[in-house]
Amino acid sequence: MNLSLINLILTTLLAVLVESATDGSPCTNFDKSSGICRPFNKCDWAMKKIKRKEITSKQLVRCGYKNREVTVCCKTESNVQNKMQSMKKNSSSIVTSSRKSVQACDKIKKVPLPIHSGYIVGGSAAGKGEFPHHAMLGYPNNLESSYSYGCGGSLISKFFILTAAHCVNSELKKPKVILLGKTSLNDDDHLKSIKISIREVFIHPKFTSRKKYDDIALIKMVSPVAFTKYIKPACLYTKTGLLTEASIITGFGVNETQSVKSTNWLMRADLYEVPLNECRKKYALTGLPKLPDNLRQTQMCATNKNANGTIIDACQGDSGIPHTFLELFINID
Repeated sequence: MNLSLINLILTTLLAVLVESATDGSPCTNFDKSSGICRPFNKCDWAMKKIKRKEITSKQLVRCGYKNREVTVCCKTESNVQNKMQSMKKNSSSIVTSSRKSVQACDKIKKVPLPIHSGYIVGGSAAGKGEFPHHAMLGYPNNLESSYSYGCGGSLISKFFILTAAHCVNSELKKPKVILLGKTSLNDDDHLKSIKISIREVFIHPKFTSRKKYDDIALIKMVSPVAFTKYIKPACLYTKTGLLTEASIITGFGVNETQSVKSTNWLMRADLYEVPLNECRKKYALTGLPKLPDNLRQTQMCATNKNANGTIIDACQGDSGIPHTFLELFINID
């Protein structure tokens, strides 16, 4: 991925306290709106605003520290509160969707969210536990019990990984294990990560390596995964229409255009969806042989640029990686 080299660490940015207040105390934001003091990693409003670059970290009102974690003035939005009250009032009348993916997502939302340690704001490196659904496909080396990780995937249930078909269809090189819970390939964090053997692979029946269509596959693991704050499945996105907010790609692939060396830390980059018709016009000029029908309705286009104007994209080693859209949800149980 071509990612910005600027990594702004939260603990450095928020080293100077503006005021001292305890967690849960009322506070006032820079725009005079009311709020409540909360740890930064528990304030969805602040994290989303900074990720979208709608505010800077310097604009956040710092309340103090709690257990060595900085607390900030978290805006209490009335529309969110009203939505919660409305959902509680009408929860008995909600009709359960018949789609299995939606039903599965309802269960996933009840799994505790990860607590980010050393959260990195505005940069390209992922925080530990920030993307607990990110999976890595392990390909056996010549040495016994040694693996190389060349593709990624998404944990979508206790048994299944979603990935790209071209990552699993080669007769010469097939993945044998799935690695979960890893943010750094250098860390010896066996208590946080797990390695599970692959039982079976299901490739889209219409996929062919000659074309870039239907490039999707499911991997079934030999045993179910126990969810933790570092290992948690992602919901399948079932909505339609153009995404108006940023989506995120994560991977261990090449992080600079001129480099052939993969990064040892999980990297992230924000992308914005481009209307399919716009992409089709550009692809029509390239004449790519693996896209004889241009882009189809089952595909999507997304792009972005870093501070230097370089295009951000998924690169070598990033095949099958998650393309994630973060959504705020409210538990009403």
